[in-house]
Amino acid sequence: MVKCKNYILLVVLLLATELYAQEMRTSYEIKIPFSGRFEFETGSQIKFIKNSPDYNKVLDTENSIRYTFNKSTDITIGYKTSFFQQDKESLNNSAEDDKMRLNLDVSFNLPVRHSPLHGKYRVRFQYSQYSDNQDEEKYYMRNRLSFKYKIHKTFQPYFSDEIYFDITNKSLKFNRIRVGLETRLNKIAGLDLYFINELKLKQECIRFQYIAGITLGIKIS
Repeated sequence: MVKCKNYILLVVLLLATELYAQEMRTSYEIKIPFSGRFEFETGSQIKFIKNSPDYNKVLDTENSIRYTFNKSTDITIGYKTSFFQQDKESLNNSAEDDKMRLNLDVSFNLPVRHSPLHGKYRVRFQYSQYSDNQDEEKYYMRNRLSFKYKIHKTFQPYFSDEIYFDITNKSLKFNRIRVGLETRLNKIAGLDLYFINELKLKQECIRFQYIAGITLGIKIS
């Protein structure tokens, strides 16, 4: 009965966020640990852009390998590609509208003693390509601080704030605040329901973008 109520809450939250979001996302992620300290992750994501003609759709595919250096530190190398259904100019120009991305991440766990609260800091060095002919390339350094609170064995709300620094133009580009709720479906699968408030920093104005999404995560041990 408790699980049933929890899933009803997830559906209600998803419908509520859909009313405000300019972009909806559905995705899956599969994690496969191997060789002790290594983990391979693959996934795909579909983005539905609400304010573009005919609900422009974007398909992302991403693969990465994570190496756990020790209990507090891990390193990840990732590669992402995107396919745009229509002209890229009709998109929202959000922080993730690149056609190809390479990234190197270093993450640090920040446990809080005697508390169900757990923190994590990640710095990402990113190369992004925005067109097929490589005439638009950028380098970013992204800093993300996140906190997760385990209120129940199957539910974990979380919060994160991430700053994008454009190394190419030496300027702050985006700030992304993300709130979400993770829930376990069974021993290997779980759902992540989230809402993103993305702030685009420009000289002449500040623009907000609202993104809602749900991710199915599977971990194969």
